[in-house]
Amino acid sequence: MGKKKRLVELKAEKKQIKKEKEEIPLLLFGLLALLFYPPYFRGLFFNHELLITHALTAILIVAVIYFKMDDESLEIFGSRIDYGAVGLLLVYIIAAFDAAVPREALKEILKLVNYLLIYYAVAHYARKWQNMERIIYTLYFSGLGVALIGIFSAVGIVNIEDTLKEGRIYSTIQYPNTLAVYILGILVLGIYLTVRQDNVYKKAGMSIANYLLFLTFLGTQSRGGLMLLPITVILLMAGALGRYRWKVFSALLIAVIPAVLIYPKSLSDIARTFAGANVAWILAGVLAAAILSWAEGRINSVLGSTKIKGSHIALGAAVLIIAGGIITVFFPLGEKAAPAFARITNISLQEKNVLERGIFYKDALEVYKDNPVLGTGGGGWAGVYKQYASYAYNSRAVHNHFLQTMVETGTVGIIMYVVVWVGFIYSVLKIIRHNSNDDEKIAIWSVFTAAVTIGLHSFIDFNLMLGAISIFFWSMFGLVRGMETGRINRQPVFGIIVDTRGRVIKNALAAGLAVFAVVSLVLYAGNSYGERGIQQLNSGELRLAEANLEKAVSMDPLNSRYKGALAQVWTLKAGEDREKQALETGLKLSRKAVALDENNADMRIIKANIHLKLEQVDEAVREYETAVKLDPTNQKRYEHLAELYLKTGEYYDYLGEKEEAKKYFAKVETVPMMITEQVGKIPFSETMPWIKNVYDLTVTDKINKMVLEAKEKLSELG
Repeated sequence: MGKKKRLVELKAEKKQIKKEKEEIPLLLFGLLALLFYPPYFRGLFFNHELLITHALTAILIVAVIYFKMDDESLEIFGSRIDYGAVGLLLVYIIAAFDAAVPREALKEILKLVNYLLIYYAVAHYARKWQNMERIIYTLYFSGLGVALIGIFSAVGIVNIEDTLKEGRIYSTIQYPNTLAVYILGILVLGIYLTVRQDNVYKKAGMSIANYLLFLTFLGTQSRGGLMLLPITVILLMAGALGRYRWKVFSALLIAVIPAVLIYPKSLSDIARTFAGANVAWILAGVLAAAILSWAEGRINSVLGSTKIKGSHIALGAAVLIIAGGIITVFFPLGEKAAPAFARITNISLQEKNVLERGIFYKDALEVYKDNPVLGTGGGGWAGVYKQYASYAYNSRAVHNHFLQTMVETGTVGIIMYVVVWVGFIYSVLKIIRHNSNDDEKIAIWSVFTAAVTIGLHSFIDFNLMLGAISIFFWSMFGLVRGMETGRINRQPVFGIIVDTRGRVIKNALAAGLAVFAVVSLVLYAGNSYGERGIQQLNSGELRLAEANLEKAVSMDPLNSRYKGALAQVWTLKAGEDREKQALETGLKLSRKAVALDENNADMRIIKANIHLKLEQVDEAVREYETAVKLDPTNQKRYEHLAELYLKTGEYYDYLGEKEEAKKYFAKVETVPMMITEQVGKIPFSETMPWIKNVYDLTVTDKINKMVLEAKEKLSELG
């Protein structure tokens, strides 16, 4: 009896140890939650959602510092990736002191701090294999949820605003091209998780999920995503070494074949109405993916430990292609197939988007030439691009992250960003070279492939401007950094080991993070008051607008937009009587707004209008002239300038100052010349007809009429 009792106790102890081993630590759970939710809040593209995330990240890291590092030291420079990452942050901070738009520079600094904190947190936990897989699963299921919302919106099961537009899936990311590359990165992680499954049911479940991901990828109709697809597949296959190569190949085919066959029947002609037939076809794809997963498992069991050769892969591909052909015969795609794939297969270098991006890149290089060392500061492109724009386009992004980094941080910044990538690649190759475990090799290569997929797409789009995508991106770097730290015996390269067990170090780190959190929360509150105040200003509720904008300005003092809006409130309060004190208050605010964003033509116009009400006409004209230089492709600016010249001439004529009047009447005649000169810079061509169609900068009848009127006035004055 004693023996039996002891065996029972031992079993209970083992069970308890296993339970404790499998239990997710509370702080790790916090990190997983932080990684899971960002894609569901418009990709964290907008300030409002991102600022809250900053605060949550800071709170989590403070908790980690106080409760998880008692027996550990923090390596600030424990990997080559760290040098580029920390260096890039320092460059953004230094560039902010002479930034084109200080508020945008602060925003970019806060964003990068957030990403680096997540990078270090992921690296900290990913040193343990179990935690690394938990992080990958979290990112994967987050992406799967985004895909399902997109599919459910497409077939009318749910009705969520902006998740579906023009027949393309936007889901919660709300930008189809970014959604496509994000889903592709998630799919890479899904392939890894699938090939690691031994349980046939779990593997079938993962295969179904991968099919749904690829179906969503097709539903975005993203040409950029489609162009990346073969590169991603080739890269993933190149690193799927040993026994995993066939598994990776087959897992990809199981995801792709049903999705390609089902897509024309289910999502190619989508609208926000429930379509039972579409749902039925999607479920047929689910069944097909499950069957193919089971068949692949049977093939694996037959092959056993046989070394997979190229001939095996070719044979397997042939079998699956033939199977796909049979399915096509029984389930013909019909006439829907061609239009279904028309957009994503009709790719040309003469497409508008391709040619347009070429213009953005050319203009960005011009900005870089004028600011080669430290750039224009974070967010600088959005502040200066209009004065460099080849024609009247609106794009607050260069659509190339590398060029945008050059514009914002100059040569020094792009060097640091390249150092991040070089360090990342070095760490990946180092782990693979010094590791004999195939499981870990396929894990690290999948993470590497996902990061490269996001990075390559950032060459042609602004996906990294979305906080959710950047968090995913930096998490990949953090996983590699953690695996390098936890699995390779090495000394940090010039590493700085900080002993976090000391109270002084803990308190200093916590204080810095507290400042980061408080600044983010205060800016969040300022943003809330400011946006509300602007809405109230537009609807004529001046008293409420003033109260909210006053709060916004006090909480977000670098925001020129809120100061400009408050200046407008005071201008309206001055009324028809032009109450001087109110106008002076408005003028003071407008001067501050201009000082904070000197390249913003709208702020100049607000200031000019107040000068006019104060009868300070020369100052008003100077501001209008500057506004034209800052926004030279805007037709309305020239019309307003010609009108102001004419009225200023009439004003001085009324005062009897004939010479001043003549000067301004003569200036009216220069406006057509300004337009002609600007038109000469616009790259009109047969290959880019939309430039003229979208915006035709010309000397309008209104301007010609004012020129004639000015000539008559000059003739009268002699």
